[in-house]
Amino acid sequence: AIEGSQCVADQIRTLVRGSRGQELMGVMYSDPYARILELIEEREYRLMQESNDLGAQGVVLGSARDILKDLVKTRAQRLSNEA
Repeated sequence: AIEGSQCVADQIRTLVRGSRGQELMGVMYSDPYARILELIEEREYRLMQESNDLGAQGVVLGSARDILKDLVKTRAQRLSNEA
């Protein structure tokens, strides 16, 4: 949770203070959305190893995955419009 929160904080800082160029460099070298997706996948893997079932957390993780997909599309459109 802490690492995911840090990814979100980094992205917010970039949106508030950073330039388009800084954001693009961040996407190339350390994309916060890709890292959050990795964290989701790691959690899904651990749940499957522990209980062979995602349970209720699977619904939450699936929702987070869908939100991330939408965020990536929105970011791509925004960066394209700003170009």
